[in-house]
Amino acid sequence: MPATNTPCHIRPSNATNRPGQIVLDVQVKRRTKAQKNADDLALKEVKEAKEA
Repeated sequence: MPATNTPCHIRPSNATNRPGQIVLDVQVKRRTKAQKNADDLALKEVKEAKEA
């Protein structure tokens, strides 16, 4: 396989963009155990209040 010495060309409009930022923005933020327990407790209270 021959090695090429051609330079990499980047479009000026893409020179300062962050291509991986789209992926990072879409990822779901993780919760700690304490946060999950607090959320579950709040949902349980809402559900019980709704039934009553």
